[in-house]
Amino acid sequence: METLGRHVGARAQSGADTSLLATLPASPLKPGLVGLNLAAALPRLGDDLTLFHRLLARLLDTHDAAWVVGLSTLDSPALQAALHKLRGTASMLGAERVEQLAAQAEAQLRQGLPPAELSPQLEALRDAFCQLRQLAEPMLAQAGSPAEPTIVADMPAPEQAAARLAELLMLLSQQDLGAADAFDALRPWLCAQGLPSAELGRLQHRIADLDFAPAHQFLTEWQASNASPRQA
Repeated sequence: METLGRHVGARAQSGADTSLLATLPASPLKPGLVGLNLAAALPRLGDDLTLFHRLLARLLDTHDAAWVVGLSTLDSPALQAALHKLRGTASMLGAERVEQLAAQAEAQLRQGLPPAELSPQLEALRDAFCQLRQLAEPMLAQAGSPAEPTIVADMPAPEQAAARLAELLMLLSQQDLGAADAFDALRPWLCAQGLPSAELGRLQHRIADLDFAPAHQFLTEWQASNASPRQA
């Protein structure tokens, strides 16, 4: 997750437009509530405010109170992995309290603390998400929760499709957010090649959730198996 910031140069215009901060509503902060560090988060995303809103909404949608409760059922390696991924996402979005708590809990697990003794930290993490949601919802409501853009993609020629697939695999391996657009553009071709709609849906969900490694592995294996009959 920490490597996602490498893509922002392609999104950012020369000279970051810091006026984007002025378009955000004042945060309804309460005493003692640590909110979003927008000044730090937006440059990481190429000052793309729409992308920031989309990723923040996705974070809140996928990390509710039930998700935090579910952490208590994980063993230590799985819990460390979940906290590490959360820490990276929270850092990218400037959710500093969530990032801090995830980092502390991950460090304690690495030092040998049993997951069963992590209840106070997970409780604090749940509260931090509740506070983050309270802070973010007015901002997302004012942004209008814009729908994902509909991409109408032409069916690429075979030689173009091979190049686009190679580009998609490269973006996935680099954990580049541009993989989402590349996948949308290639999806009609993948469907025409016989990739089941259920698999396409799972791929889209994984890429949208920034879970790039499984998507890269699946497409790499599919590419190899799809090429085998032609080589036979």
